[in-house]
Amino acid sequence: MTFPCVNEDHFEVRPDGSLAPQPWMQWRHVRSIDAPSKSASYGVTGGTNKNDLLHSLQLSWTNNTPISQWCYGLITRGGARVSLQARTRGYLQVASGYKLAVGDPGPLEVASRFGCGADMGRGGTLAIGTTYGVIEERMNSVTFPLAPERAGWSKLAPGATLTGKVEVRFITELWETSTIDGGTSGSESSYDSGATRLDLFAVPVI
Repeated sequence: MTFPCVNEDHFEVRPDGSLAPQPWMQWRHVRSIDAPSKSASYGVTGGTNKNDLLHSLQLSWTNNTPISQWCYGLITRGGARVSLQARTRGYLQVASGYKLAVGDPGPLEVASRFGCGADMGRGGTLAIGTTYGVIEERMNSVTFPLAPERAGWSKLAPGATLTGKVEVRFITELWETSTIDGGTSGSESSYDSGATRLDLFAVPVI
């Protein structure tokens, strides 16, 4: 039996003669990669500014279907925490990007920053030294688009590839080096990064 009016790129003709949509003719999750949460603690005085790479995820998907597909990515971040002692300022930064080819996407754009800091320096003419204090900020899990600064989805012709990348870093703008007035007991400088996941999805172009 033949089906001259059936586009087999869109429908599958089953052995019993029935029709069913091809698997690529629907929204679907095509690739995923993830990294577990990381934690670190630093000495509360001394040291230098931080720019520590915590997660680096790169993921590609090639359109192996006979029709064009819209492709997009989602970044999911687990719950995170940043705790810093007085006057130190820092944050967890997520940067992302993608290109329509195989290989490293190149420079990434900042998509998210989450952290804290508190100016609790001693008073006086010189305003030197640091008063005791700890500030902590927490964030629940969150999902947002890959490269949110770029509007719309990417159209991939059959055989075309999209490569996405996500980096998570712990960065500080100021790392306090002076002695804490009142001692360091109970003070801390630490973080829990939260897990990171990158998912790619495809939708048929109809």
